[in-house]
Amino acid sequence: RLKIPVWKCNERFFINTLTGGAPAEVTEPGEGLLKKATGQVSYYLNGLEKVWQHQTSHLTIRSNGSKNKIELDTPGFVISQGKYAGGGVKISTSPCGHFQGQLEFLCSRENNILGTITDLLKMQNSTFSPYDKEDLTLYRAAGESFFIESKTPLPMKLDGEPYSASEVLVECSSRSLELCFV
Repeated sequence: RLKIPVWKCNERFFINTLTGGAPAEVTEPGEGLLKKATGQVSYYLNGLEKVWQHQTSHLTIRSNGSKNKIELDTPGFVISQGKYAGGGVKISTSPCGHFQGQLEFLCSRENNILGTITDLLKMQNSTFSPYDKEDLTLYRAAGESFFIESKTPLPMKLDGEPYSASEVLVECSSRSLELCFV
């Protein structure tokens, strides 16, 4: 049996992935035509479009109730407990899903969308291992909760579904899913 925590972003729930900024804008909710026709490639096509728009957000991040905060200018972020997002895109530097009440937070340490895309493409390589993560220009943190603040509402997706807010508290809910393997 595997017990999978259900996470909460303000009043909304998600299981696998919360994206914000550019990563949220490169995915299509549901079963859009581009997504159906091209699958994983649709993420890369939409990502290339974001390269030309190059928008960054100023984020303040605190994890696990800490008073210490990190301030970053970044094109966006990914928070996940799983290893993959829809379409099979690898979104974690971990060798497997977390599913133990911890999330991984990834975002670019540079406000450079090209560097972020390069890092995400490196992560897709089948030979990428957790030991290679030092080669990435990503900020990485693990925690049980994150508080993220932006000066303006940030476009987000919770397991692919649209959401927007300028302040979010991401934490484990009291809910979980239990999978049985036969």
